[in-house]
Amino acid sequence: MKKEFNFPESWSTEKLSVLCDKPTYGYTASASKNGNVKLLRITDIEAHKVDWDSVPLCDIDASKFDQFRLHEMILFCTNWND
Repeated sequence: MKKEFNFPESWSTEKLSVLCDKPTYGYTASASKNGNVKLLRITDIEAHKVDWDSVPLCDIDASKFDQFRLHEMILFCTNWND
């Protein structure tokens, strides 16, 4: 069953396979006050914006950094119910 959503008129929808070649799972780490990269979490997004000054840090091994670098898109999956 296809679910219908009420998106703003300025938005469009598309299948994920059209938007990216190879979706991959992101990086899981504990948030910290110390680290070498920002760790964006769902809770860091408020009113469709990110206050990057409040986003915590985490450590990613330098050999894996390019693998998890943000390129174009972030998708958050949650257990969402109506």
